[in-house]
Amino acid sequence: MNDNATRVLNAAVGGQQVMENNSGLWNTKNAVVNKKNALDAKILQIGVLDDGETDGSGITTAKTNAKEAAAKTAWKIAKPLAVFAKDTGNTALLGEIDFEWTDLRFGKEQDLINDWKLVYDRALANEAQLVLEGYVETGVVAQLLTDRNNFIAQQGKPKAKRSDNKSFNEQIELKIKELQEIKTDLLGLLVQFAESYPQFYSAVKAAFEKDMIGVRHIALRIHYTDKNTGVQLKGVEGEIKELGKKKISSRKGVIDFSFQELAQGNYIYISKLVHYKDITIENVKVEDGIMGKLDIVMEKGEGTGVATGSAGGKVTLGGMPYKGANISVPAFGLSTTSDDGGNFIISNVPAGMQTFVAELMPPTPGVPQSKQVEVKGGQTVVVNFEF
Repeated sequence: MNDNATRVLNAAVGGQQVMENNSGLWNTKNAVVNKKNALDAKILQIGVLDDGETDGSGITTAKTNAKEAAAKTAWKIAKPLAVFAKDTGNTALLGEIDFEWTDLRFGKEQDLINDWKLVYDRALANEAQLVLEGYVETGVVAQLLTDRNNFIAQQGKPKAKRSDNKSFNEQIELKIKELQEIKTDLLGLLVQFAESYPQFYSAVKAAFEKDMIGVRHIALRIHYTDKNTGVQLKGVEGEIKELGKKKISSRKGVIDFSFQELAQGNYIYISKLVHYKDITIENVKVEDGIMGKLDIVMEKGEGTGVATGSAGGKVTLGGMPYKGANISVPAFGLSTTSDDGGNFIISNVPAGMQTFVAELMPPTPGVPQSKQVEVKGGQTVVVNFEF
């Protein structure tokens, strides 16, 4: 699926989840129930279409259902777990489980199995707090393991390589248009809850509209993969040469620059990663209101790529741990916040002498502090701030 189809599908599943979490509000209204069932069916049809587009067999109804069940359970855990990570200032956890529906439902089967296991492991490690504080329901973490094992039992013959045929693209495009129509109709039916249950209505509306607004602020998106393996590359340093603006690619191999960071114009873009050849692309065009895209394939070899390390430490105020402080590496657009114990960690910091800045959040008084610390590739350096 292309980027637009992916956004529409993710938004549909987001709204679907909000509705299921509030089913008591609408499950006696036949018009809403029927339209919600249509939404469910259309999402499933897209999944079946994706599963069926192979050169070999091995895709059965039981297998598709097992995959759908495991993906849905993982989604129900991953999204609340991401909120939990934000609430507790656990940026490392947030980076690990930053999944959308398409990440957990589509793609290579072994990648899906590994991602489901990652969600399960991280949720299991925090299960007591997640259940106690109402992030997830009791038993849902164990259910994910059951669903994952059920899919593994149904695997059979691995999926063959996808064919890139016109028929597949046309069918996906048609189903996405139908899904959009269902979303529009369903949101129209839910207007009846806009005053009586405004939070519910607003949450569904925000989810359904996410695909329309999700990328409007992005001026340039860069995606990195390895030339030989096709693996997404994290830790790549991308630089807008004229501005000296640098960023590091995420776990998914992505760097985004917003319109606030890049004005309309042409730029030179440089990519560096240790053990890979440097890549320079000239005349990268940025246009107002249009998201530019670069798909960069990097090749192993000698280059000037910068190794990366991590920085961790504690922020204290009057000797006591301080929660919510903002710690950043301004030169590379990296930042995080301190947790309940005042602790923080920032990953993918380029090696070398780097400036770290810590700032207490209002209304706490305090002048921001900055420290220069040497970061070494593959190592974690300690940076403490005392206010």
